Amino acid sequence: MNSPHIKINVENIVVILLMTVIVSCTKTPELSSNDLRLDYEESLSYQKGSDTPFSGKTVNHPPFSGREINNYKDGKLHGLNKSYQENGKLGSVTRYNNGVTENLKKYHSNGKLWFEYKYEDDSKTLELQYHENGQLNRRTPFVNDRRNGIEETYRSNGTRFERTPYVDGKKEGLQEIYDFDGESVARSYIYKSGKRILPKERATRPPH
Repeated sequence: MNSPHIKINVENIVVILLMTVIVSCTKTPELSSNDLRLDYEESLSYQKGSDTPFSGKTVNHPPFSGREINNYKDGKLHGLNKSYQENGKLGSVTRYNNGVTENLKKYHSNGKLWFEYKYEDDSKTLELQYHENGQLNRRTPFVNDRRNGIEETYRSNGTRFERTPYVDGKKEGLQEIYDFDGESVARSYIYKSGKRILPKERATRPPH
């Protein structure tokens, strides 16, 4: 005689089993990058032996480094892709959108952010570098993957160190180097097409 406190619902058990099978069948495949082949003409990755562009994850364990995890969608890198250092801390994180790079971050061995690169249409627009203590070290704007605009560098205590203008990847105009207070100018140089044409102490403006 069955206990009145125990009621077995066969239909629920069947539903749970079916869902388990469906989830296991639709689980994103996880491979090594050695299991993929790249079609250079299409710029698409395929699992070896397959004619369908690969969607899933690759996990690698390269020597003298930590794990590398890459995500693919329809044969292209997509989403967050991560690499780890030997000490287990995060080494880099790259965000892709349908094969196009949107953002890249690299980390110091202590786990703090080291570099960050920002992109638009797969072209770098901004580079940020940080000291090991987390303070901003350098900020550089880019246009068409070349330095364009004012590059600013800072000491590890946060005070400004240098201010340099760039045009099409070359120094152009008045460069200022600051005293330890980060406010007063210690030295100034004037550049034209990447060449220093005039060293000038405490200059305030380039010649006309």
